[in-house]
Amino acid sequence: MSFGGLLNHTVDVIRPIVTQTGTGATSKINSTLLSDVPCTVQSKGVNAVDAYGRPVHINTVDLFCERNSDTLQILSTDIVDFNGHLYRITGINDAAGRGHHLEISMIELV
Repeated sequence: MSFGGLLNHTVDVIRPIVTQTGTGATSKINSTLLSDVPCTVQSKGVNAVDAYGRPVHINTVDLFCERNSDTLQILSTDIVDFNGHLYRITGINDAAGRGHHLEISMIELV
């Protein structure tokens, strides 16, 4: 099976844009950078302890997608929407260093 055959999900990539008004106030808007990006998703939830010593579950995910002119636009400041859940990007790697596909590490925003 080809790599493309493994890409059984799609995600949207959102770019937060901060603008400044004439009075100096800032405003943040989200703009969709990429829609329906073919990918595969691997969930890697982590158990941790919060500041009060209570156990919490942190939903971390690795996203695998083709490395192409579209996906090379993705920045670590972008947000990924997967099935209505929003994720902050924590790392973007050229998996195996061969220019074939990207591995994007993410953590769910709550």
